[in-house]
Amino acid sequence: MIRNTPKKHQLVFPMIVLSLLFCCFTMSYAIDKNKIIIKKINFAGNENIKETTLRFLIDSKEYRFYHRIFGMPYLDERLVKKDATIIHKYYLSKGYLNCIVKGDITYIPDKNEAYITFFITEGKQYFFKKLQIIGADFIDSKKVMEELKLKKGIPFDGRAKKEYKDQVQYIVQNYGYPYADVSLAIDSMGTNDIKLVLDIEPKNLAYMGKTYFKGNNHTKNFVIRRTLDFRKGDIYSLDAVRKTRDDLYKTGLFSYVKIEPIDFDQNPDTLSHNIVVFEKKSQWFGLGTAAGTNQTYDMTSELSLEWGHRNLKGTSRAINLKGTSQFHLITEWEILNNLFELNLIEPWIFNMHIPTTLKLYFEPGSKTEVEQYRIQHFGGQISSSYEPSRETMHSVTVTYERVDIYGIQDTLIEEQIRMQEGMLIQRKISYVYNKDKRDNLFTPTKGYSFNLSLEYAGGILGGDDDFSKIDVTFSKYGTLKNKIIFAQRLRGAIVGNFMKEKDILPHNRFFLGGANSIRGFKERGVGPKDDSGPLGGKVLVLLNLELRFPIIWRFWGNTFIDAGNLWAQPTEVHPEDLVVTAGWGLQFLTPVGPLRFEYGYRLKKVGAPPYSNWHLAILYAF
Repeated sequence: MIRNTPKKHQLVFPMIVLSLLFCCFTMSYAIDKNKIIIKKINFAGNENIKETTLRFLIDSKEYRFYHRIFGMPYLDERLVKKDATIIHKYYLSKGYLNCIVKGDITYIPDKNEAYITFFITEGKQYFFKKLQIIGADFIDSKKVMEELKLKKGIPFDGRAKKEYKDQVQYIVQNYGYPYADVSLAIDSMGTNDIKLVLDIEPKNLAYMGKTYFKGNNHTKNFVIRRTLDFRKGDIYSLDAVRKTRDDLYKTGLFSYVKIEPIDFDQNPDTLSHNIVVFEKKSQWFGLGTAAGTNQTYDMTSELSLEWGHRNLKGTSRAINLKGTSQFHLITEWEILNNLFELNLIEPWIFNMHIPTTLKLYFEPGSKTEVEQYRIQHFGGQISSSYEPSRETMHSVTVTYERVDIYGIQDTLIEEQIRMQEGMLIQRKISYVYNKDKRDNLFTPTKGYSFNLSLEYAGGILGGDDDFSKIDVTFSKYGTLKNKIIFAQRLRGAIVGNFMKEKDILPHNRFFLGGANSIRGFKERGVGPKDDSGPLGGKVLVLLNLELRFPIIWRFWGNTFIDAGNLWAQPTEVHPEDLVVTAGWGLQFLTPVGPLRFEYGYRLKKVGAPPYSNWHLAILYAF
């Protein structure tokens, strides 16, 4: 059941935002008469690059009224020189290899003001036409072009000459030639075409030699050795060395890892290596806080206390104990639940890097909304995950959970609540496939993520629950002009079972609506419901389209359209039943992700009023 927020609290979110804006405007900056204000910034000679683009690139800013709130844009001569360099590099990236940029400052002493003019001589724009490799027939030019992100007909990036050389050097070293020399030249093939010439001298082919360990005073040698991506006698590969270093960091055992070749002067054909590590303390204590949302509330907070040992007997096995309390914030203060966990972690199974965790948890009795009874959860999980690449993960989890109810004298009421809340024994197996190629976890600007989740409970596993569930989500991100980000998400899910006489219990159904799905509705506000509240659905469809754009400093804005619905049965699905909302929002980017304030309203006024809703949440909706 969902709590209906009292009317006196419905304007809490808008009042908070208005109060913050009022405080900002009352805390204005005074102008320092001893400093010079930038009155105007001009650009001359930019025939092919828009002025708005150049203004967005530079750090020097013209004076505007809002600078009294966020800080005055005083003149800094060093910054003007830096801005000229930034503009020059931007032109180089667009193929203007002979571009010249000069920043000029005109002072007006009587008014403590200055005008800045950037004089630009663009020159010709050059395009990549051909790649020629000399001296290394074993290297595929097409692969090199893919690595360098070179395509015929695109503007030649004049900034990347050294980067191209370093990348080719890296490619050659991965073929087993650590001593190779690479030189790069740019030849003109006509009026505007460029040919990139790579002259490579491979020199000696080298092999991997012995590996020695230093600094692992508590960690056993086999823990490091099994992480190695190379063995003695393998052809030398810089990729293998770097992957080994990254994998050693991922163990969580070391604060510093260095892999360095030794004795290459005496034996250049066989490269031995020293692996030097600095170990972290084995035991640790943690006190943490977090904020987020759940299925019932827009904004929640967590307080956790944790103890752990990350390297039991030097084997990299780990154990940790954790206690967490979750609170409801903003409209009222309330403890939602307490949770105690014990985790045992084995990072390698069957001599393969498949981290496996045994988790036991206990959630002591917490009162329901009407405070008539208490419920408590006890259960355990065994989960294993496998990552064939940095972007891809498979995981399998087997779960046993028992939920108990107490504090009720009437057995009939107890049975009714047991069915409503899912007070039963559940045995479940789940599989998750995730491919994440986003450039940033909190604020993605490009790439995509795909998630497939399968769950099976009951049936041959036994227990009181019985269902099968499929949930698929695809999200994609791209950057448009002026750093505007276009984000899209499509999700589809269905749950059912093979026992016609048993229905899907409410806690195993899907719920929709709220800050992370369809904005403009309260949490769980979309889909079937009765007098007691949301009932959940067995079929879910969700589509989100969103534009995110910078405003000023760390403030961003967004506009969005959300569409979707829940249906009680697959036979009831009809496209015309889709609910559609739209809205806008304001975000403040913090080191742990954006804090967002959003307003959504219903384009199709389905359901009961109100037909709009405010949301305050941590992180983007997707």
